[in-house]
Formats: sequence, C-alpha cells, structure tokens
Amino acid sequence: MNKINKFEKKIHSQNGEDGILEFIFSLIGTTNKSFIEFGFATRNECNTAYLAIKKGWNGILIDANSEGIKKSKKFFKKNMGKNFNKIKILNYMINCENINKIFLDHRTSFQIDLLSIDIDGNDYWIWKEISSINPRVVVIEYNAHLGKEKALTVNYDPQFNVLEKHWSRCYFGASLNALEKLGKSKGYYLVGCDSKGVNAFFIRNDLKHKEIEEKTSIECWNPPMYKYSKKGLSEMLKEMTFVEV
Repeated sequence: MNKINKFEKKIHSQNGEDGILEFIFSLIGTTNKSFIEFGFATRNECNTAYLAIKKGWNGILIDANSEGIKKSKKFFKKNMGKNFNKIKILNYMINCENINKIFLDHRTSFQIDLLSIDIDGNDYWIWKEISSINPRVVVIEYNAHLGKEKALTVNYDPQFNVLEKHWSRCYFGASLNALEKLGKSKGYYLVGCDSKGVNAFFIRNDLKHKEIEEKTSIECWNPPMYKYSKKGLSEMLKEMTFVEV
C-alpha cells in the first residue's frame, strides 16, 4: 500500500477519497477552499460533497445528467442549509470545446484548491485542454483495465457516451501511465491511487511536501475491481481502439 492509502475514509466519496484528500490538504494547505468537480454522477457519492457539507468549502459541480442534477440540488440543499449558496450545480455536457468557457462564464477563480475529473470518457483530453484554472490538487479517474505501463487513452469524441461505446463499459478514459505523463507536462506529480483502482491523485509541483513522495504509475497502479463472465478482459480490449500518447 502507498502511504496515502492508510488515510482512506469514505463519507460521501465512493472509494475512500475523502480521507486521502483530507490528508493531502492537511499537509499542503489551502488557499480559498474552493473546488470544481465534473462528472460527479450521484448526489451523495462524489469527491467534494464531504468538503462542501462538512468542511465549508465552496465550488462548482458539473454533470450532464439533468435528472441527477435535480436530485443533487435537493441533497446538497438539505445537507448544507444556508451554506447551499456556496456551491453551484451546473448541467453541461463537458468537452474540450466548452470547458474553459464554462469556467470563465461562471467567474471561477484561476486559483482553486481542488479539481476532480470523472466523466467516463474524454478525461485525458479534457484535463489536457484546461488552461483557465490552476488547481493545487487534481483527482482524476484512470482506466485500470489498461494496465500500468502503456500510455493509452480513448479517441476524442465530444459526444462520448461510455454506455454506447462498449457493453462492458471498459472503453473510457486513459491509463495511469498516460495521466502520469500528462500531469508532468502540466506541472503536477503523481502521489498515488485509491486502493480500488479508480482515482489517481496529483499535486502541483510547487507544493511538494516531504511527507508525500512522487510515485510512478508502476508503483501505485491498483487493479480494477470488476470481473467478467462473457469474455476475458484481454479479449474485450482487442475490440477497442486506444490512442498511444
């Protein structure tokens, strides 16, 4: 286990991300306790709900599911009370063409503390495109099915829908190695992944801390938790086309 995994704690996150983020920010600190999360999926299982509800953070949550947005607004309003006005919940289909404009239109500060990306599709391409914010920490889902060594991602599609791409839902996102390389190019270093093989955690280079060492994708990759009955994983991956980056 990597050091950050010792701090895993699930309150409103899916896989213990709440505890990992709490540990990271206890070391590197915060500026304005602000976040952006897109692709937060369900109203009570996301990486920033704990920060907003229990820690008083402010921020923006974005998702393409309009019904999910309605339920999320009810959930956050119920749990945040008068502090509900500290967050915005927006309904957008995120792509490379609109991501920076959305941030600018909603007056998002260039300096934020946390960016969380989980859209089951163009995650690599979206992070690469972002230039309008400069988060201290980035949490991004990786596709653990692609292993720990190759730098692979899906072909970019502005209307990407994981449910339509392949019945297994394995055609999405990018390998951990691809995200490690992208992080380095954007000024971030990889510090680890959650133990379920879902999210990777990056810290901005100017915030390096002796308690959180830089890791490689080979050192901190964790396998996916899914099992298949119709076909083996290797056979399924042969049906999919990935881009090496």
